[in-house]
Order: sequence, then structure tokens, then C-alpha cells
Amino acid sequence: MGGSILCSDNKLNMKAKSQMIFKNGCSDDTHDSSKYQNICNRSSIEEKSEIISSKLQNTQVIENNNIVKQKVITSEPAIEVKEETEYEIFKIKESDIEKEILDKLFDMFKKEESTNNNVIVKYKNGEKYIGEWDARHLREGRGIHIYNNNNIYFGFWENNKMNGIGKMIKFSQKINDLNEIFDEKVLPFYFGNWKNNLEDGEGEEIWKDNSLYKGEYKDGFKQGKGILILPDGTEYEGEYSHGEIEGKGKMKYKDGRIYEGNWLNNKMNGEGIFSWPDGRCYKGNYLNNYKNGFGEFTWPDGKIYKGMWENGLQNGKGKLYNKEYDIWITGVWKDGIRIKKQ
Repeated sequence: MGGSILCSDNKLNMKAKSQMIFKNGCSDDTHDSSKYQNICNRSSIEEKSEIISSKLQNTQVIENNNIVKQKVITSEPAIEVKEETEYEIFKIKESDIEKEILDKLFDMFKKEESTNNNVIVKYKNGEKYIGEWDARHLREGRGIHIYNNNNIYFGFWENNKMNGIGKMIKFSQKINDLNEIFDEKVLPFYFGNWKNNLEDGEGEEIWKDNSLYKGEYKDGFKQGKGILILPDGTEYEGEYSHGEIEGKGKMKYKDGRIYEGNWLNNKMNGEGIFSWPDGRCYKGNYLNNYKNGFGEFTWPDGKIYKGMWENGLQNGKGKLYNKEYDIWITGVWKDGIRIKKQ
């Protein structure tokens, strides 16, 4: 939103304000010319029976030359790979450091005492599992899995998959002290519900820059209602679909601007209201972040434009109300300038 709705003061030298309004009845040089840039970074978590792919999509909204980053985390369904069958199992002894770590895990995720064996499983590919293990030789209950890419998951397992409450931390390098997994300051991470190795249900995700998403997930994607808070204070609250902002939602920008309305593909699409701290307000239709279709724009001085828009500017039939002279002027606009009276 940095495109111009050209003002007659800058274009014409009129003898009277009424003549100036007749020629060009609009004046807002700060509304929209928005662009979105999508940057997708893909990472994967490989374990003995599946690879879980996660995609971090950073969306940049350029508005009035202010860049607002919207983080959109999505995950793809697990890809089945050949089962890793070679591993060694060790019974955890009281003297093992793993026993201390497992006790902390059990204390964190309280439930009935399990009859499962507590073991250390060392896989041929270098990964490691510490936790409850059933007679079928499957992860079942509470446990910690350390992956080759330095990601660590701790929480509940069922039928050898992440199911229930759990936390996935993405460490930048291998850690020597497993106690670090219980440090809430370690970022980034996802904490919440899992189903068949995918985020599913209520969850919370925090990035290294302290951006936060808290809300609903389904099959590894943000789905339903959620809140996104960025480090600069920009906040979105509303609906998501398949990992993208879609449906009804409200965006509060750091400079006080607010958009509330419909979204599609992470962009303002459909009916919405955009307001500014100085009192300006637009009510109408949007298409891919631009005012498009019928809309009404109100200025703090009482001036009102009602009519058609395209690409963020007045285009087509419309009318302008001037409060000072208490008159309506009708006409046809092109790129924000009134070119024809009616």
C-alpha cells in the first residue's frame, strides 16, 4: 500500500476549490500498491520408518515501504521409506545419565506408570531413542528421539509414531547435554498435539526471532483459528486453511493500521475494512491486496468517495462528497483521477 491516488493540488492550478474537486476528487497517496514475496525453506526430519518434511514459508508484505513478515508454517504428510531394522537395545540402568533425563520427561508428562520397558535404542543410522518400549519392539509411551539432523522430539508415542502431546526442537548443532531439551528458551520449536507424526490439534510454534504462532493444526498444516505475533508487534488473528491465511481474520500492523475482513492465499481478498490511525477508512472489496471492485473511502475531513476501484486506485464510475461545500460530484475515474463528469 504505497501507490498513489493522485491529488488535484499536485496536478492543477485552480481558482476555486469547487473547480479543483470537479477535476479530481480524490486524495490519498498512502493507500495500496502491495506486493507479496514468498520465500519457502524446506527442512526434513528423517527417522527409521518415515521422513517428515516441514516447510517454512516467510511471506513479506510491503506496505508504505514498511516490510511486515508473516510466517506461515506448513508440513507435508510423511513419506514412507524403507524401515530401518538394525538397532541395538540397552536396558537403562539407574547410573545412566539417560535415566535422569527420562525421569524428567516422566515428571513433565504425568500419567499412570507404564509397564513398558525403559530402554536406549541405538539405530544403525546414528539416531537414538530413549524411553518406553513395548514387546513388539516399538516406541510406545513417553520417549525422546534424537535425529541425525539434530532435531529432538520428546513426548508421547503410539505404534512407533509421535501421537499425543510432544515437543520438537530444531537444534542448529548436536547437543552434548540432553538437559537442554527442557530449557524453554531454546528455539525454534513446536509444542502441542501430534497424530501419526504430524502436528494435529492445538499447538504452539516459536521461531528464533521470537515470532509466535498459537492455534489449531490438522494433518501437519495450520488449519482453523490461530494467532500470529511478530517481534515488531504486528499481529494476525483469524482463520487458516491448509497452512495459509484464509477466511476471516484481523491484521494489526505495528504502525496502528488495521485490516479486518476476508483473506485468501495469505492476501486480502473479498470484503474488508482497512483503517488508519489518522482516521482514514476504506470499506469494500479487495483482490490480491488491492482495492478492487466497489468500495467506499472516507477521509478525516469528511470527504467520501463511493465507487469502483481497480489495482488500488479509483477506476470506473463513482461519486465524491465534499463536506465543505455539501455537494456530491459524479463521474468516471481513471487511475485515481476524475476524467469525465456525469
